[in-house]
Amino acid sequence: MLFLLPQFVVDWVWDTQSLFVLFFFIFVHILFVGLLYALVRRGLATLKVDNLPSRAVLVTGCDTGFGRQITVKLDKAGLVVFAACLTDAAVEEIRKECSDQVRPFLMDVTSDSSVDEGFEFVSNNLPKSGLWAVINNAGV
Repeated sequence: MLFLLPQFVVDWVWDTQSLFVLFFFIFVHILFVGLLYALVRRGLATLKVDNLPSRAVLVTGCDTGFGRQITVKLDKAGLVVFAACLTDAAVEEIRKECSDQVRPFLMDVTSDSSVDEGFEFVSNNLPKSGLWAVINNAGV
């Protein structure tokens, strides 16, 4: 018995003509899924965001690691980046490392007054297009 299937299923599967149809059906579906995957992947790879220099992004936790890396990458892509750092040293390093499009400032996400000051800084320095994205990378 084939995996405890009912006898009529076993008879149908072992029938050579039905077996050919089954394999052809599976092959066509695998081919279709593969083509669909390739089309979706190619379509997603060609998506572009217009007017990057007019976009502004707020990144928190820019002292080290992912926050620093994404700040540098967004700067190279031409975006205005507000880089919220926890330490003065990180603010100075970012000023040296990045262009004038990056505006580093001090902000401690665990302090309400510091977040309020950060909000004021970003609000007063936003381009006309406004804030496009927030990358909240700061740990609590």
